[in-house]
Formats: sequence, structure tokens, C-alpha cells
Amino acid sequence: MGTFDSRFGLALVEAAAVGVLLPLAAPCGNVTHVVPSVPAWQKALAGLPVIRDGRWAVSGSAALALHGLNVEPRDVDLLADDAAAAELIGGLLGAVARDEAPWDRGDVRASRRALAMIEGVEVEILVDVEAVGQSGVVATPSLDQVDRMFVAGRPIPVLPLLTMLALSEATGRRGRAEMVREAMTRHVR
Repeated sequence: MGTFDSRFGLALVEAAAVGVLLPLAAPCGNVTHVVPSVPAWQKALAGLPVIRDGRWAVSGSAALALHGLNVEPRDVDLLADDAAAAELIGGLLGAVARDEAPWDRGDVRASRRALAMIEGVEVEILVDVEAVGQSGVVATPSLDQVDRMFVAGRPIPVLPLLTMLALSEATGRRGRAEMVREAMTRHVR
């Protein structure tokens, strides 16, 4: 399954669990596995239950990071319809710290908000979310139009960059909106 290069004394073995080539240093019979660390927020995404009914998507900084933007998410924001929220919350029952309806932070409001802790990361589940800003109210983005990103070998629905731009602008996050605009420009070229 691997190859050995006697010039360098290295065996390259495909690591099925992570799907990358990992070097195995083998001087004097010692074997060292080098495995890249996975950020806690990605572990939290991998720990979500599989959703069979309903629609949902990753939003916020985790969505931007999954799209390749240089951000380090501290939490995971999920937008969901009622059916998906029920499955998410039901599947995370022991991890759910708060479940409230309705919820209003001022710049964002939702008909339901649940908070769970997975892998030490706060996961926020919002239903019928609206972004409120100076330009008005932006309703829940379409959960039918999502990108799919693979996390731990599993497809995860993620809001598209265009949607993230609209949400960032609606909530007055100019810096984030500019970062998304730049990323979209790079992807178009």
C-alpha cells in the first residue's frame, strides 16, 4: 500500500482515515506518524448528527473558513429549517445547553435558537433567521442553494460566498464583506 525510497529511508503510506500521504520516518526501526491537527470547529462539524429531513447550512466564520478565507472560527453557526433543527437538536440532546424561541440579538433574530457544545466549540442553530441592519432586513437565505464541502469525509452544506456577502453587508460587517468580495474576485479569475 505504500512505497519505500531507499535513498531517503522514507516510506510513504496512504492514510485512509485522512486521505493524505503521510511520511513515516523509519531510521533504526522507529516509526513516526505525522498527522495534521484538525481545528476544534471542524471536529464540531464532523460531530453533527446526519440530517435525513429538512435543510440546513453552515454560516458565519466557519462557512468562510470552509470556502478558504483566512479566518479562525471560534464557534459554528448553522441555519436550519424546522425539520433539520429538530433532528440537529434531537441528535445533540446531551450537548444542548439552551433552546429558546423566539430569539433576538438586535442585528440577528430567529424564531428559534439552540446552543450546543461539541468538542468544546459552541454550535448555534438558528431557525427562520433574519439579519437586521441599516439597509433593512435580510430574511433567511435559501437553504436550497448551498455549496457542499467535505469535512471528515462527509458532505456538509455551506452557504455560498454570495450569500455570505449579502449577510455581512446587511449586518454592517464591512471588513468581513470586503474579505468575501476579494475572495469572490479571486475565484472568478
